Amino acid sequence: GYKEGRVVAFEANLTRQGFTRGDRGTVIGVRDGKVELAMPNGEVRRFDPDRLPRNLKHDAVTIFERKEIALHQGDRIRWTAKDGERGLLNGDIAHVARIDGDTITVTAGDGKLHDLSRGDPMLERLDLAYAINVHVAQGMTAKNGIIMMSERERVLNTSASFLVAVTRIAENATLVTDNSDRVERQVDTRSGAKTSALETSRGDTNGDRPNQQEVAAMSDDPKKLAEKLGPEFALAVLTNKERDITLEKSLYRSEPGRDSGEREMDRERQLERERDLERGRDLERGR
Repeated sequence: GYKEGRVVAFEANLTRQGFTRGDRGTVIGVRDGKVELAMPNGEVRRFDPDRLPRNLKHDAVTIFERKEIALHQGDRIRWTAKDGERGLLNGDIAHVARIDGDTITVTAGDGKLHDLSRGDPMLERLDLAYAINVHVAQGMTAKNGIIMMSERERVLNTSASFLVAVTRIAENATLVTDNSDRVERQVDTRSGAKTSALETSRGDTNGDRPNQQEVAAMSDDPKKLAEKLGPEFALAVLTNKERDITLEKSLYRSEPGRDSGEREMDRERQLERERDLERGRDLERGR
């Protein structure tokens, strides 16, 4: 919200209120529903959030808090807003390549170097990225990772979010928690699937939810997974199975002494799992 001390950055022209894209001011108070902003030139101006055009309700302004960050060469950072012209996208990961006086050079996700000099707006749109939440992690992959889950965050501890976290890590995943038994129960009993209004009115939000054992039993049937959990969740399960396939292939190559019958059965199992994975992808594409 518009708390005192926060910065309001205007991302669109609001002609009727006298603000243009690029303007920014610091919140000094809220009176009669209008936000009082201290502008860089010392002027105090009033902004009315209720007068935002309907099509810009969520895109006209960005609200953020000032925070000092000490950056060093090699630091991993992520963008908290985008710069479309330079291809720097919200949530993307970058690295500090070097620091030279008032200029910080970063290596973007595509490998391009960008010089950010003092006053560059992207210097206010970044944060350290050594720890990120599951929402931000979607679409990323890391070789090693640490997953932190607390029993106090029971609403967030769902099988869906856990699967997303696990499938972001290619090799070594470590889970750190303050209460392993309780977190396991929370993940086991909460799917994380969105609940429809009809389900809520019937009180069906818990009764039809599969636990981990049921998910495991359905993991060989992509159609059942998609019907029960939705295409995205089913794909997450199948993607995790793909990692198992890769691991099995590497183990198979390391055991040349096995007889031909065992190898043939392994090949059939691998082919069947790969077909399951492809059917899961077809379900996702057909949504």
